[in-house]
Amino acid sequence: MCTPFNPAGFHFGKIQNPGERLLHLELSGGSYDVLTNMFPLFPKHMLLVCNQLVPQQMTQAHLQSIGELIRPSTFCAYFNSWAASASVNHFHCHVIDELPPVAMLPLEPGTPLGSGVRPLRPVGFPGHCYVFEWSRVELVSAAIWAMQQDNQPHNLLFTPHYIYVWPKPRERPERSFELYAETVGGPELLGSFTVYGEDDFQQLQPEHAAELFQINTAPLPARLRNFGRALDDSYTSIGTVSQPYGRRGLLQQIRPSVSLDSALIRPSLSLGSEGRGCLTR
Repeated sequence: MCTPFNPAGFHFGKIQNPGERLLHLELSGGSYDVLTNMFPLFPKHMLLVCNQLVPQQMTQAHLQSIGELIRPSTFCAYFNSWAASASVNHFHCHVIDELPPVAMLPLEPGTPLGSGVRPLRPVGFPGHCYVFEWSRVELVSAAIWAMQQDNQPHNLLFTPHYIYVWPKPRERPERSFELYAETVGGPELLGSFTVYGEDDFQQLQPEHAAELFQINTAPLPARLRNFGRALDDSYTSIGTVSQPYGRRGLLQQIRPSVSLDSALIRPSLSLGSEGRGCLTR
């Protein structure tokens, strides 16, 4: 999941057509462009792309930038980590002009994670989903840091009020291929399934979607069972270097241009495509 950035591969800095760059933004987390999406799945589907050549890994700086963009707006954004449906290993997230179906579900208290931390969860959602208010973004930072340390793929949804976190299993279950030909990533977890033929469209049933959510999501890493300790730990290891961090310092742990344990983690192959579109249910 923490595959280093490869400057020789395709990245969004190689786009030559200026018409594909809709807007330039200077946000607190860095410099970004808003690009057109060649294969939109949602209304006004765009890409928020970091101008730094950094891998598809969420950082605290990116979280801050996404919050600045989304919270005052009616837009939402979703993020696919590497090995969780991302196909370009250059930081980007998807911006859409729609409140997706999963965000229309009411929220209820979820399973406590320890130290009084109890995220919300969408009522009736059959898989693992952890929902945090933006005021608790430091908990999202801790969860992302733990998933990166454990090489656990994940998908994120950002609405003006909440952040949704879907940890993924490290390997896609074989049963998933039987039910659905594509990777279950951000669009599917938001409620949009893409198929390429009428027969596939007719075969995909609500009970299949429920099972896909169950088998394609997983619990947060066990290290977060004591969430308060994860936040207050004064030391953590990034790669091979141990550095001191307090509660405030944890927000800086997930640093730009750093692939965690990159010498120890084998590069993951993308299992899906960002640009898909045909029949959706």
